Amino acid sequence: MVTIAGAMEKPPGEQGLRVITDTMPVAAVRCDRESRFLWVNPTYAKWAGRPARDIIGLRIIDIMGSRAMNRWPTSAWSSCRGSAAAG
Repeated sequence: MVTIAGAMEKPPGEQGLRVITDTMPVAAVRCDRESRFLWVNPTYAKWAGRPARDIIGLRIIDIMGSRAMNRWPTSAWSSCRGSAAAG
């Protein structure tokens, strides 16, 4: 668990968020509307078996493959393309 002192008074800056995302034990990514990776955390890079710098710019399908992509729920695709995912 990561605790940020005073988080209610002042949200963490980019550096504070980077510390959180770089150390959390779950994969986190940011993609553009064309499903290209803009940023990946170290956990995702480890899962993908490539350095983060080699993933940036690739499309999700380049990492996951078409068979895995076909199993993604519609809500996940909506989220990747910038729409709010339905709960």
